[in-house]
Amino acid sequence: KAGRHGAQENNPSNLDYALPTDGPSMSDMMTKYDEAIEDLATYTKRNFGLMPDWIRLWPTALQKRQAFFYGEVMCNGDHTPISAELKRLMARVSAIAKGHTYLSAVEGFMAYHTSTDKPLAVEKVRHCFTVATGKKSPQGLFSNREEAALKFAWLSAQVPLKTPNRFIQPAVSLYTG
Repeated sequence: KAGRHGAQENNPSNLDYALPTDGPSMSDMMTKYDEAIEDLATYTKRNFGLMPDWIRLWPTALQKRQAFFYGEVMCNGDHTPISAELKRLMARVSAIAKGHTYLSAVEGFMAYHTSTDKPLAVEKVRHCFTVATGKKSPQGLFSNREEAALKFAWLSAQVPLKTPNRFIQPAVSLYTG
């Protein structure tokens, strides 16, 4: 839907849904998350290539949970059609658009870290923001889907969060159906 990012007119609260009655308890889930990472430094080095500052800023008791959640969202997995490299490039574009220098540099590094083609990754990191803002990049550097995703990341970083349908439709078309 054009306009505000969202698929409906009102934003339901958690109380608009029935509480689950089966499955693991919150305590069981937190125990599972806490046990998912044996050593935080090893996990972040393997999955991110470094320990991001924002994980260090979390209370010690929550750092593993934050890293695990971040890894589930941003790393490669069977649950996502978007590669970790592209997610990182999208995050880099968003960080640049918002003026977050450290975050844009770290996301660029992590895009490089997750890539299987390091020389190509360097060029993608270098040109992702240019492509996101509608300018041309070297021929064949990004696929149509990647270009649409980068443009979407740039648009979603804009304030206020209003996006005309004509800008988001290419990304919606390439990632649905």
